[in-house]
Amino acid sequence: MKKVIIISVLLLIILSSINARASDPKGDEKIGETKKRIEEEKEKALEEEEDYEEDSIEDEDEEGILGLLFDAIFEGLFDSLFEDYLFTLRFSNYPYQNDPEYRFNTTTYFNPERSRKVAINFSNDFTVHFDETYGNATKLTFNASAFHANMLHHIIFAESESLSLFSLNGGLTFHFPNTLLHGYFGGLLLDTLNELLLSFGMSIQIYLPARFYLDIYNMNAQYHSLWFNHLSGDVNYALNRFTLGLGYTFNSYAGFSYHGPSIKAGIWF
Repeated sequence: MKKVIIISVLLLIILSSINARASDPKGDEKIGETKKRIEEEKEKALEEEEDYEEDSIEDEDEEGILGLLFDAIFEGLFDSLFEDYLFTLRFSNYPYQNDPEYRFNTTTYFNPERSRKVAINFSNDFTVHFDETYGNATKLTFNASAFHANMLHHIIFAESESLSLFSLNGGLTFHFPNTLLHGYFGGLLLDTLNELLLSFGMSIQIYLPARFYLDIYNMNAQYHSLWFNHLSGDVNYALNRFTLGLGYTFNSYAGFSYHGPSIKAGIWF
């Protein structure tokens, strides 16, 4: 388990250096440049919209065939795999029960009476970036058996400029001993755009001895040629239902990276 933590920390450090450039602006200037790039991409998309509409008529027949093929594949997968999984898994792992012998996650099949069907976690991360900006991420996660949902509100700010996004996602939870793995997709709203973007990501919680657990969260979205990526990793300590954590957050928004150490507080319901 120590190797897992070390590898995760090294991965975050490596990712934090990707796309980092010494010539990048800092503080309010950097946030302003990020918003400017998004606006430029928006104007470019509007200019290309007319050409797209002309080509869309020719593509309608092909899209219809692909849509039918996708529906058939999805229905087959659902019938053969997802349906059995969703309706045979009855309990969700829950990290903090009153029983002192069962503080952390175990395989639910062995302890169904000590598991809960629903677990909700609310947390807030504050990050100090290395470019004179700051970040605040508020997350709400909901687990109910094999289903998972999460909400993310993230804001990057400096003295006078800010950039924020809101994302709501849903998907599946996969249970392993002492581990929860989530895959999800949904929608993302950016304060500089007036349209909904498709978002997707994965997260994992690994429950460790001595009231510690590792939490890694990822969210991604694309706006034409621009990508928005959020990745956070932290080690948390549980005080009954309350948690305190230290970690690292990496963001790449429209080609600009914002990253730095973070502190986290949360509560389980």
